Amino acid sequence: ISGLHIRPEWRVLDIGAGPGTLAIPLSRKVSQITAVEPSPGMMQVLQENLSGRRIGNFCCIQKRWEDVDTAVELNSPYDAVIAAFSLDMPDIREAVQKMIRVCSGYVYLYWFSGVPSWTAYYSEIWPSLHGIPYQPSPKFNVLIRALKQMGVQPQVEFIPTHFPIRFPSLDDALEELSPEFSVRSDAQRETLLRFLERI
Repeated sequence: ISGLHIRPEWRVLDIGAGPGTLAIPLSRKVSQITAVEPSPGMMQVLQENLSGRRIGNFCCIQKRWEDVDTAVELNSPYDAVIAAFSLDMPDIREAVQKMIRVCSGYVYLYWFSGVPSWTAYYSEIWPSLHGIPYQPSPKFNVLIRALKQMGVQPQVEFIPTHFPIRFPSLDDALEELSPEFSVRSDAQRETLLRFLERI
């Protein structure tokens, strides 16, 4: 947040807001926040995180960014649009152009320049679970190339990040990660359990 150029009177759109990691603290610094989040689970956590905080300048839209009707569901233009680690969109060029269309100021895109630990884990275990290689999402180089093809010369900053993923127990990890790894059978569950024990 400290790296964002924002002003108190600004209206901000957070795409892929997740549990409100950026949107909730930003709500105290700007005049309005609109959070777009497609995941029902994440939206539930966001709503729980909002409850009891008495935040009156917050609007939630539970949709994929690609499905948001900007003319009907948004009150644009926004002074800043943020998409932080939420750029797994089928057509990144169209998604970014849509962000630019609803923004009168800054568009902040945060994405990975390297391979996050979970992508390495998916790549390693997916063939054993599903019999096919894991196809990771495009990374920084694809995003930059698309922006330049659009005539956008982005200001790029590399920010070291660390995303530790911890669980109280192996059983908790298995329960939470089974849906993430599309585990449906007992054999897949056993394969994932052995993998989790190892790592």
